[in-house]
Amino acid sequence: MEIPPRTLPTTPPTLSASRPMPGSWQVGQLLQAQVLERLDGARVVLAIQRLHPGSALSGQRSAPTQVEARTPVPLAPRQALTLEVIKAGPLPELRIVAGIENESQITAAQARLTEAMRNALPRQAPLAETLNRLFTLGHRDPAALVPLVQHALQHLLATLPQWREARNAAGLRTAMANSGLWLENKLLTGAKDPDAPRLQHDLKANLLRLLATLGKQTGTEEMARLVETALARVQTHQIAALTSESTGIPTWTVELPLKRDQQVDVFHLHICRDGGGSDEGSGTQWSVWLRFDLAALGPVCVKLTLSNSTLSARWWVERQDTIELVQRYLPMLADHFTQAGLSVGSMRCQQGDAPPPPAPTTQTVVDIRA
Repeated sequence: MEIPPRTLPTTPPTLSASRPMPGSWQVGQLLQAQVLERLDGARVVLAIQRLHPGSALSGQRSAPTQVEARTPVPLAPRQALTLEVIKAGPLPELRIVAGIENESQITAAQARLTEAMRNALPRQAPLAETLNRLFTLGHRDPAALVPLVQHALQHLLATLPQWREARNAAGLRTAMANSGLWLENKLLTGAKDPDAPRLQHDLKANLLRLLATLGKQTGTEEMARLVETALARVQTHQIAALTSESTGIPTWTVELPLKRDQQVDVFHLHICRDGGGSDEGSGTQWSVWLRFDLAALGPVCVKLTLSNSTLSARWWVERQDTIELVQRYLPMLADHFTQAGLSVGSMRCQQGDAPPPPAPTTQTVVDIRA
């Protein structure tokens, strides 16, 4: 199946179905489609419905047909499209007539993301540094802070999750949801009240609340700089996630600040879906890179790979005593995976530095030719 978008009048990009379609579509017919999933840079899964005459008034539509298609046009999950049949047959060709931005709009959006990343990168620093410094300022002499600043800072620190809370699936999901990466999505889906429960524990929302409070006071420049640095760090992860959408390979980098005693430990998560091939049945492979550096263990990196229903784990550690500890608990970890309904693949631990996570295929921030 081919979809040459009306906004790209050059060589028409093609959309290839994984199998022949029923020959019920006719040239000139309009179809309603929704993007269900992006499989890689060019492939998408669409749910397509044939519009009956008068359907705009009656709402009558045919049952949706699920189609795996190929097109270079950037399409996002849940995006609605109107398609026109320009060639019928078992491998029809469709043209997108509504629902996508034109090429200049896409280019402008990409340029805005690149510029935003350029602005955020010089101002950001690891969250562990900035949050621990704020932790110190908040506990060193609370009486020296004006009540409004003290309240906003204490609220920020109090709503950071305890490390014990993230040891189970529900706690980890909550910690990730409150990492600040999805604040704007929460606002769009209804939590527009800054005091709503969904925002009370959101890291970015609380950083913004503290920064707004500091802006009304004098003598708080150091704290304001720390808050701006933490916000820039969250923003770089948000921009990187948005930029990865154009590749069709979703990638998220999440930093989870977890309180332990009188300090904050930050766990780094890098989640990505590997591109994979187009063979039917090849399945989707997800990778999760977890990095942390605790005093009791030293630097640790774990790569979890989920391919179909098989989960593999590879550990890199720096200290010999940590290797022995991990190897002692690997059988228990494998049992937990099995109890969760997963097949267990390779489980190994080695000493040394881990390779960096794969960089997303995105537009470069700095032009090295300049």
